[in-house]
Amino acid sequence: MIAATLRKVINLVSDRRQVPRREAQLSARFVVLAPDGQTELVEPRPSRVLNLSSEGCCLAVASLHLDRFHLNRCLESPEDYTLLVIMQGPDGQVWRAQGLVRWTNREVSAADLPFRVGVEWLGQGLPEGCQTLLRRPKV
Repeated sequence: MIAATLRKVINLVSDRRQVPRREAQLSARFVVLAPDGQTELVEPRPSRVLNLSSEGCCLAVASLHLDRFHLNRCLESPEDYTLLVIMQGPDGQVWRAQGLVRWTNREVSAADLPFRVGVEWLGQGLPEGCQTLLRRPKV
């Protein structure tokens, strides 16, 4: 019941977004990058992109605790610890985008990937090929 209420609230908030997100369900991996923007602090972790926009995405992940690094540290110092998200498109394309962690949450009803991570894209945002997903009509 709480999860259903939370979903309704999230839907109301997402309806007010200036740039709406599109449901995606893309296989993905992510890594946490060190302050130099190059060094990977953890091994790539499996995830799923649940929704996507030109400004960010929502990732479903198995855990916020990654070896000796916790994703909430990205919230404490977002410019120091960014995420590199590697997404696989529906036709096998691979897209990479770097972003800041803006929020984390736990979805009680999700078993395999129960945590949610909100990512805001940096710099150029989504690669051009990935932008085509945003223009596809809903099925």
